[in-house]
Amino acid sequence: MVSEVDPCLRRLAPYLQTRIRRGVVGSSRYAQTLRRAIRDAAEDPLARPVLISGEPGLEKDNLAALIHFSSPARRQLMVRLNCALLRPDGAELFSGDRDQPALLHCLGAGALLLDQI
Repeated sequence: MVSEVDPCLRRLAPYLQTRIRRGVVGSSRYAQTLRRAIRDAAEDPLARPVLISGEPGLEKDNLAALIHFSSPARRQLMVRLNCALLRPDGAELFSGDRDQPALLHCLGAGALLLDQI
């Protein structure tokens, strides 16, 4: 017996961030400060949004995954959206149609990583 896949899970599947590639390595003051900032963001009782900025190639998406998967919300989904590939009006995020529900609706309480804003 084959069950039908939830339309929201099917909609989110291409964007799912499912794991952390690596942790922060090293014992420098910078690495220690970065690990502390990740831990503080993950343990934030208000679960406030986090802005991660920096030069290309710094694996900011991996830092976001470290925060998410270290937080109490780690059992919720995390999706990564490349904003450069979205329509200019952001319709994929906010509105859906009969065949495809809106991404934010499908995400629910999960984490949203907006890349290349």
